[in-house]
Amino acid sequence: MAITAVKVAALIEKFGRSAFHIVQNATPTISARPWIVDTEGEGGETVTAIKAVFSNYEAEDVDGSNVLREDKRVLVAGNVEGMKESDLIREGSDDWRIMNVTTIEPGAEKLLFIVQVRK
Repeated sequence: MAITAVKVAALIEKFGRSAFHIVQNATPTISARPWIVDTEGEGGETVTAIKAVFSNYEAEDVDGSNVLREDKRVLVAGNVEGMKESDLIREGSDDWRIMNVTTIEPGAEKLLFIVQVRK
C-alpha cells in the first residue's frame, strides 16, 4: 500500500489537534536574530488553521543543546504552505516557536513536515 499525501493528511486530520500556523510578516529587526521581528507595523501575521500531532521527544533524542527536554515533535501534513524555522505553531494558548523543519518529500509530493518546536 503506497503512502500518499492524501492518506497522510487524512490521518493527521483524524488524530491531530487543532492548531494554527503563524507566519510573522515582518523583516527581522536584527538580521542575526530572525526570531525578533516587529509585527506591530505593516507586517502583522498570517494565521492558517492546521491539524497537528504533538509528541514528546524520547530521552535519547534530548541532547541539551539542539533538542531540549521541553521541546515537542509535531507532525503536520505536507499540504500546509511555507512551514519554516522561526514561524509559530499555536495550540490553545501556547505558542511554540519552530526550531527545525524536516520535510518528507519523495519526488515532487510533500507528504509530511516533522517539526521541532520550543516554548
